[in-house]
Amino acid sequence: MSSKGDALKEKIILETESQVAILGERGANTRVILEKVGTANSGAVQYHFGSKNALVEAVWAYRSKVVNEYCAAYMAAMKSSVANQELSLSHLVSAVLAPHAYVIRHALPESYYAAFVCKNGGFAPGASERDVDYPWYGPLHDCWQAIDERLAASLPESILQQRRRAALHYTGNAWLMIEQRCCELARRFPSETQLVVSQLQDFVIRLSNCVSASLLREDFTPLSANIAESLERAAEALGEPDWFIGSAGDYGH
Repeated sequence: MSSKGDALKEKIILETESQVAILGERGANTRVILEKVGTANSGAVQYHFGSKNALVEAVWAYRSKVVNEYCAAYMAAMKSSVANQELSLSHLVSAVLAPHAYVIRHALPESYYAAFVCKNGGFAPGASERDVDYPWYGPLHDCWQAIDERLAASLPESILQQRRRAALHYTGNAWLMIEQRCCELARRFPSETQLVVSQLQDFVIRLSNCVSASLLREDFTPLSANIAESLERAAEALGEPDWFIGSAGDYGH
């Protein structure tokens, strides 16, 4: 694929992300998306992605590879700073939430990632078989599995499901609010990058503690202050994200 072709595919992916975030998948119109990216080729979606559904999956793939790379880097940074590498539930929850902050950080000043995730039920584990479709989906999948095992060992199934639903609903709404706030800050103070980064890091820590406390009230261990260092160490290890510009036929490569 030529760099010109990749550039067009990336524009289509990003415009689709914003359209789905605002209008939902049903409301997003491929004709409008192509008009927005400035191409007169009405068959560009079919040519590059195969279908509208595959295009929406391409948005997931575009972000998902980076999300999992950051998740793995963050887990490694946390384990190196925690005694005996014993991670609490709060650590695991933060490992699921922290990649969202990393993506938003690198999508500013106009980020639609959290809204896209919420519109597609992405905060709920098992929403799709993406861990099978994408070989790089392992780190996030492993975190969800570890969270489920930790909760199942402590809570009856009925209580677990009730608390989990409430936590997911709260988490989605909270991410929408912080994404909007960070977009506003990035637009108003374009040179104050660290201000936005600090907001995102603080939010990850506070939200992780809040979600963990609501899930496992009887055995809640708050995150320590050095988690902020782990967040930044993981971001420094990855640097600028290497976004995945794939098509319907090459998610698994």
